[in-house]
Amino acid sequence: MSLETVKTHVGNVLTKLDASNRTHAVVLAYEAGLIGPVDGPDDTSTRAPGGALRISR
Repeated sequence: MSLETVKTHVGNVLTKLDASNRTHAVVLAYEAGLIGPVDGPDDTSTRAPGGALRISR
């Protein structure tokens, strides 16, 4: 996948969320309860195996 393709997809997601940037998208996800706080790099409570952010459903 090219960088331009990724930028296009990110832009489409931001548009659908009505978010001005990636940080705003994270705030919206937090407010919707999709993600939780992470205390620091050693906090694995919201991390999936491999360190990926775990998404609540």
